[in-house]
Amino acid sequence: MFIGKLYRHSKPMFLLFVGFLFAFVFINYKWGMVATPVLQFGMYSGKHLLTDSIVVYSVIANNKKIEPSQISAGENDFIQTYLELYPTHRENNSLISAILNKYLGLMPGPRRLPEHPVTDKVFTEWFLKKMQALVPEPIQSLQATRQQFIWINKKLAPAGIVSKLDFLDAH
Repeated sequence: MFIGKLYRHSKPMFLLFVGFLFAFVFINYKWGMVATPVLQFGMYSGKHLLTDSIVVYSVIANNKKIEPSQISAGENDFIQTYLELYPTHRENNSLISAILNKYLGLMPGPRRLPEHPVTDKVFTEWFLKKMQALVPEPIQSLQATRQQFIWINKKLAPAGIVSKLDFLDAH
């Protein structure tokens, strides 16, 4: 047995190991199974409420919707994530650059970050290139929509109208 071998090999290491085990047993007893060294059960123990709303972003390329069932989960996450986060990045880009440039002035080396403005045009061109990999024919037009869904009777139901994202419109 490992503990017996450890005791015979090194008594200080044995005491450290057993002390470590007792400490985690004690912490788990006091805190309710949230401090194990391998898995933090507390991260997964909360209830998932089906009353939450979900926002779904859709991409329309060449007047055809890119169906989530026809692309991989990673590609679908890419679409959802970047369409959701772009407005925040656009709003915060100049603020973040100003803060970073303030502190870069105090350090040796480059004194300013190069300017990389986040604009709708730049985002649309970048997103168009990424979407081209998902569509077999060349993309002539690209639009995106946003719709909120809510859980009703354990099923998703549309809540509100579909809104077009004004920052993504490539013709």
